[in-house]
Amino acid sequence: VIQPVEEKAKEETKSSGHGLLYYMAVSGGFVMMPAIAAFYVVKESITVWSPTLLTEIFSADPSFTVALSTVISLASIFGAMLAQLVFTHWLHDEMKSIAFFNFSVGVGLILVLTVGMKSIWAMLILLSLILVLLTSVNTLFMGIIPLRFGRFDLLCDHCREEPRPVEDQ
Repeated sequence: VIQPVEEKAKEETKSSGHGLLYYMAVSGGFVMMPAIAAFYVVKESITVWSPTLLTEIFSADPSFTVALSTVISLASIFGAMLAQLVFTHWLHDEMKSIAFFNFSVGVGLILVLTVGMKSIWAMLILLSLILVLLTSVNTLFMGIIPLRFGRFDLLCDHCREEPRPVEDQ
């Protein structure tokens, strides 16, 4: 009889006594959840509300601000490259890189409130930069950090194993 991988994983989890909540607590997942939620609130706010922001502050034409917000969204493509560059060539640590990017986002938000209010182009550049930095954080959280857990085989053993015969007892 061949036992599916999912059933084997459930049996091993039951026998070890550790479930998802245990692994979330041990890995620091519960600590990271509020930070990830705040990150997504800021990122989606910039993406969704930037046309309204630019229209209301600078009295710009709505169609023009929608076109500008496309530039802001396209700029986020460079976030993954920036994350890789900072992580591999400068800081060599995921958490230090995330802290650097979050600090830079904070500085960018302060600049939006001061310098960004004076020019639509300054606001566009700052919002684009903030979105690039937030995409860098997302790349590290969702792309680089999970690889660390894969190296230690915490949860990934069940995903890689092929079904194998179960011995009758």
